[in-house]
Amino acid sequence: MRFKLDFKTNNNVIPIDYRRFLLSYIKNALSNYDEKIYSQYYNKKDPIHKNFTFTIDFGKSKFEKEKILLEENKFSFYYSTSDYVLGTHLFAAFREQINREFKIKNNSINLCNIKFFKSKNFLSKNIDFKILSPVLIRDHKKDNSDVYYSFEDKEFEEILKNNLKYRLKDFPSEYLENISIIPIKTKSVLVKNYGTILKGNLGYIKILANEKVIEYIYQSGLGSKNSMGFGMLEISKRG
Repeated sequence: MRFKLDFKTNNNVIPIDYRRFLLSYIKNALSNYDEKIYSQYYNKKDPIHKNFTFTIDFGKSKFEKEKILLEENKFSFYYSTSDYVLGTHLFAAFREQINREFKIKNNSINLCNIKFFKSKNFLSKNIDFKILSPVLIRDHKKDNSDVYYSFEDKEFEEILKNNLKYRLKDFPSEYLENISIIPIKTKSVLVKNYGTILKGNLGYIKILANEKVIEYIYQSGLGSKNSMGFGMLEISKRG
């Protein structure tokens, strides 16, 4: 399930750590819509995995150290999920926010339109993807520290596969065999997220896997921290 939210802004300045306020927007919309549903996905005590991802299109804009300067006072938010129930609730929650102002740091945003995208059929086991929001290749260590890798590091595929197998533990075991993730043209980028600088990856990759696995990756994202706006992909070529 995918849809796009179009926002207008009060001025052209957006914080560089923009995922922070977008997650606040998501939480605010869902809690106002239904507090019980909100608590199913956001619990202060327990980490709850959420099968969704998102990316932002700021249009023509200038990225500075602490802010993004929009050419026009608007941007678009693209949301994707494999969780149909969550997606349905969020779509309804967002609709209730149309024409309601939401304040952010030194600015405010106003949702003006929602567009729903028709689902795509996944009949190929070989698809090239464009990375829309940086893929985080994260190795979570036993001491609770994190190490982030690029597609240039030899460890990247094993880490991404382990991440996928954990998230797809309810899939048939044969679906998790013969997964291959091949960089086509990628580059490392540094991303500010909740005040921390993370190493991410942009560019193009090829994924060879069972169709259901590819569909899940397309809908919910690749890598880590997907529900914080990382790892969203779009099809660039089918094999």
